[in-house]
Amino acid sequence: MQYLPQKQTLMEAVVVFLASQVAPAVDDPGLRFRVKIAAHLLQVVYRELQLSDAHTATEQARLMQLTGLLEGDVHSLREAVDTLIADPATPPDVLDAIRAALMEGLAAQIAVSEPRFNTALDIEKP
Repeated sequence: MQYLPQKQTLMEAVVVFLASQVAPAVDDPGLRFRVKIAAHLLQVVYRELQLSDAHTATEQARLMQLTGLLEGDVHSLREAVDTLIADPATPPDVLDAIRAALMEGLAAQIAVSEPRFNTALDIEKP
């Protein structure tokens, strides 16, 4: 029985093909740009396949810690955080923890779409 390559391996091969062979051979600048965009989008999907399970598990753990809940899917935990944010009685230190957690989640999302982006910048509180 012949085994097929993993999805990530196939996608990586297509990205390399598009970037190294197709894009340089295309004379039309507009089409060459679209080929580069297609290669970039495949890289994003590739990273999503690699990282999504780990990112989801990390976000779930982070949200459970923020909300104090012992279980729940990411969607319901996000709703619980939304409730905390909207509640005027939520202490400032909890809001600071939520802000930090949201920044961590945002950095993880950016790492998928553009891993070279510097997410370590200090952002001042308003």
